[in-house]
Amino acid sequence: MIKHTILKLQGVLSYFLYVPLFPLLPVIFRQGKSVKANTLRLPEVDGLRHSVVQNSVAENSDAVIRHRSLLHIGESTVAGVGVKSFEEGLTANIIRDLNSGSQQAWLWQAIGKNGAVAIDLSKHIAETELHRAPDVILLTMGVNDTTSFTTASVWQKSLVGCIENITSALNSTPKVCVTQVPPMHLFPALPFPLNVFLGLRAWQLDNRLRQVCLLEGWSHLTIEMPLQKEWMAEDGYHPNAEGYKLWAEKISALLPSYK
Repeated sequence: MIKHTILKLQGVLSYFLYVPLFPLLPVIFRQGKSVKANTLRLPEVDGLRHSVVQNSVAENSDAVIRHRSLLHIGESTVAGVGVKSFEEGLTANIIRDLNSGSQQAWLWQAIGKNGAVAIDLSKHIAETELHRAPDVILLTMGVNDTTSFTTASVWQKSLVGCIENITSALNSTPKVCVTQVPPMHLFPALPFPLNVFLGLRAWQLDNRLRQVCLLEGWSHLTIEMPLQKEWMAEDGYHPNAEGYKLWAEKISALLPSYK
């Protein structure tokens, strides 16, 4: 496919962008150690991580509203890190947006783990009870794999294997959607030139993610949204309540065919 070839070529050429950063590597490594040691560690939040099935009836109607199901999997942003309750987090906001003005009621389950990288995701999901076969799997990953320097090949193999394990276990063929790897060069917690270095690595993982989407028939959700400092939690890495709300609006807007 032409688009896949172009993405692959862009990915290869992007490694030349590291060349101007070579003289700054000692500074980048020192900054990386300092940020890792000094960044505030925020916990996962408490709260129900799946919906409770109820008989939903449309207003002024005897018809039962049709249920659809979303399985949201990923790293700390799926675990609600950065807010005080799960209801303020990304998944809850997405579900509220999807259910707003809809004749369908969305059931949901969120499986997220603080600090998770792609290679760990299948194991974490295997240890968690899956409540129902989803119509849509939403995958949100990338920050931890960027800072852990996960190779593109391991990143691809791990994500594909994770989705295959879920669909095999549930004997279902859901639509798979993935959010783009966040633009880490914009993270307030990262100083220059560390932010440029990690931003480039995040872009490379997202480039490989786009390639995977073309090969696997997944949907890549590109989020056009600047990272304002007032939308970030105190650690400078995770969104706060307002940030999650705005991010969720962008994601749910890219799922119009499921409303």
